[in-house]
Amino acid sequence: MVGWKIGIVFVSMIIAVSAFTNSSISWQCPVQSAEWEKTVDPETGANVIFITTHPADDNNLYFHDRSWLEDESMVIFTSNRNGKTEPFGFIEKTGEIVRLNPPDFPSTAGFTAGKRNSCLYLTKADGVYEWQIGRKPVTEAVRQESRVRINERMISRFPENVYPCGSLNENADATRLSLILRRRDSDLSDIVLIDKQTGAFENVASVNWPVTHLQCSWTQPDLVMFAREYPPHGDRVPIMSDEEYAKQEPHARFWFADLSHREPWTIHYQQPGELVTHECWWLRNQITFCGGFLPEESHVKVIDMQTGVTRIAGAGCWLPNISSADLAKRNWWHAAGSPKGDWIAADNWHGDIVLFNARTTEMRLLTSGHRTYGKGAHPHVGWAPAGDRVVFTSNKRGHADVCIAYLQ
Repeated sequence: MVGWKIGIVFVSMIIAVSAFTNSSISWQCPVQSAEWEKTVDPETGANVIFITTHPADDNNLYFHDRSWLEDESMVIFTSNRNGKTEPFGFIEKTGEIVRLNPPDFPSTAGFTAGKRNSCLYLTKADGVYEWQIGRKPVTEAVRQESRVRINERMISRFPENVYPCGSLNENADATRLSLILRRRDSDLSDIVLIDKQTGAFENVASVNWPVTHLQCSWTQPDLVMFAREYPPHGDRVPIMSDEEYAKQEPHARFWFADLSHREPWTIHYQQPGELVTHECWWLRNQITFCGGFLPEESHVKVIDMQTGVTRIAGAGCWLPNISSADLAKRNWWHAAGSPKGDWIAADNWHGDIVLFNARTTEMRLLTSGHRTYGKGAHPHVGWAPAGDRVVFTSNKRGHADVCIAYLQ
């Protein structure tokens, strides 16, 4: 049903390239003065820092990717302020902006910060890389700018005729990185786990449809989740009779795979009219996602992977004869659970950031108005490891800026 195959020949070819993992270079990063603007949300009183105010497009990493370095001293974001999209760092203590790419560097992508070291993981056209980020902080006595240096290590080189898709994601015990590889000569998408030390790739699954939103379980080191879409319908199953639906292949947005070589499986098949979108791992093998059954209805939901039981953790809504723009004020598009387990953060198409109490489901507005309905980048709200602040993209100033909002 899913066109699954292990792809042993492909795996052997990739493992053979791990000898390239010893190459390394280093460079000093240009550090720019702070451009931040510290604000207070007029409605909620939350402290919101616009860490970027440059007129270029600045965006936080995707909501299920890790934006903060391990010690939480730096936030990673992307910017096109130098003519191409590349990674930057924000030093949270001083507000300084760090250009991480050297000016003449080839394009980079797929960014995620390490869980247990001050590293940024990324891809280039030829392979997977680790950037160890060292920082000498500014001192009041000297009053000089911070100094940031990167040591680069190639983890593994891509074989010919494949290219990476999406972002890297670090597994539960921080020993591997997950990645989607597409083959130029077939429709297969290969889902692989990459050993960070040896560079060896191990194939988790191969499917004959495009894969998105690949992410590793928070608790099981060899378990991954990924998304499937069903063009032209996207994430919502068309409304149809049960008889019509029975004649079609069942729809499932999110799928799982692990190193047991079991065929990829799902725990939730969508029903006619049902929306399921933007799934994200959470504690205890729970998964947050957004969805509903009525037109434009989208609750924040939590599904338990072991039982398959779904509950509404943050209510959306639907009423007849209400405009799409008004409905979007109380329906949710991305949701991510706090690392501490106490809150779920969600955003909507108006750029409102809300928190749902994970125990009571009570909604609390954190900050609002960071997107104009129908245009502008989505907030893609994600958590700091400490669970005391969130990062998101704001369009409040007419262009994409990266913001941090602090919980009170």
